[in-house]
Amino acid sequence: QFDLNASNGGHGGYGYNDWSQAKLKTTLNSTYWNTISSTYKAMVDQSHSWGIGGISSGFTRSQFYSAENNTRWTGKVGLMTPADYGYASTSCTDSTNMNSSADCKNNNWIYNSSYHQWTITPYSGNSSLVWYVNADGIVDNGNANWTRPGVRPVLYLKSSIKITGGTGTSSDPYKLSS
Repeated sequence: QFDLNASNGGHGGYGYNDWSQAKLKTTLNSTYWNTISSTYKAMVDQSHSWGIGGISSGFTRSQFYSAENNTRWTGKVGLMTPADYGYASTSCTDSTNMNSSADCKNNNWIYNSSYHQWTITPYSGNSSLVWYVNADGIVDNGNANWTRPGVRPVLYLKSSIKITGGTGTSSDPYKLSS
């Protein structure tokens, strides 16, 4: 179960959209983190400053990006943001409304039609809602304790890490070295 909230604390059982208090944040930065080999842990920027600010109006990738950077959290493992999703597409523009158009799914390596995917970004208009990318490719919001969206952990590599081989596909992944 994905439960973004550390406790339901007066939110009617719908969860609370504060990543800094999220059970998932704790799980990813402890249980999941501990499954990673020390070789790869050494390649991760373990004190990355993540943009976790929310938005409730204006749904272009640049508006998401601007809002996300209004609040910061420092940690090792997080989730993608709606802006990450939008900028990963060659079909998404700074005028595309990601909350109503599926254009951002086209030519997008992050998009996955098999399941909804949580983002780290809260919906700032309601403390129980979090943004996610739905299976149709639209950025939408849902209750923070909703179990349907999938979780794809995100790590930031240190700037000194180099790609030494591979093409980045699932059958030929990148090979990294420090």
